[in-house]
Amino acid sequence: MDAVDLGGGERLYTAMSEERILAACPDVHGLHCGVGGGRRSEGRGRIVTDVQLVLHAAADPEPHPDRTAEVRGALTGTAAATPRSVLAISEADLTTGRRARCGSS
Repeated sequence: MDAVDLGGGERLYTAMSEERILAACPDVHGLHCGVGGGRRSEGRGRIVTDVQLVLHAAADPEPHPDRTAEVRGALTGTAAATPRSVLAISEADLTTGRRARCGSS
């Protein structure tokens, strides 16, 4: 979803949110920051967002550091209250889709 209606004339733009997060968190890999959002409870609940960050190899050595405060700080106004989850993983944990060649050892 490109834009989520937050009510009161405010919208959360996912691409703009990703750019704000990247600007505020320089150790996040530029190609791997995703924000998805929607309404909870089958369209009648509050708006929530889920954020996935892939950290550069030289970033925080903690396996899955909590970046919720940094993400909320990067977002503006009502959008800052929407993150339900923030998942930060290392580049090594990222699934790339590469497959081993048959017969190779």
